[in-house]
Amino acid sequence: MKININNGTVGGEILCVKLGQERSIVWIQHKMPDTEKYSPKPVQIRLNIETEAVTELAMQKGDQLVCEVEVNTYTVEKDGKKHTTTEYLVTNIYSHSHDGLPAIANTFMLSGNVARIDERGDWKTLTLAVSKAKNEPTYWLRLPIHNNFCGKLFKQGIHKGDWIFVQANLETRVFQDAAQQRQMNNDFKIQRLLGFETKYVEQPQNAPQGQNGLPSATHSGVQNFQPDFDEAMGLPNM
Repeated sequence: MKININNGTVGGEILCVKLGQERSIVWIQHKMPDTEKYSPKPVQIRLNIETEAVTELAMQKGDQLVCEVEVNTYTVEKDGKKHTTTEYLVTNIYSHSHDGLPAIANTFMLSGNVARIDERGDWKTLTLAVSKAKNEPTYWLRLPIHNNFCGKLFKQGIHKGDWIFVQANLETRVFQDAAQQRQMNNDFKIQRLLGFETKYVEQPQNAPQGQNGLPSATHSGVQNFQPDFDEAMGLPNM
């Protein structure tokens, strides 16, 4: 049974709090410890949280916060163009302290159908369509993946319409746009493949031929495995 998921656990130090009438915005940041071969960049996350929870816990800059979030997306129009904005909606608070140890949490479980595949250089960007029920909205999540790692995860290849279930974390990317304005973007980096279902199965050379000499329709194939995470750590950052 395929279940679509868009939940995660995040934590970090509160950078700022912007109170709203019913919901507030809380920015958090965390940085994983450096290793001999890898120096992670700070991750910044904009949380959407109930104002009642913010005031009850007296959240302020410098506090440590760990919470469960649901990843939502919505479309906004700016300068005549449509842009997809990602929102991290807090659904549960696991811990909050004014002077506790650094809160480091950054794990997401995401599953849905691949709606689009964009390729640029050595990277692919998978757009995942997540819809939990027929009458609920569809959320669109971007998953950049290096071609080398993609080949190890999806040995049959990855195609539009495939269903995938991945463990991922967020990476913050800072860049300058065409107008030389500083921009910040969060992307999901796949850490592990937990489930995969595809309708594209490689045909043997003597496969039955359909119309126009093309192979006849294929059947679904399912993979469930956990590849070696260490192999991914040597890949270049986006």
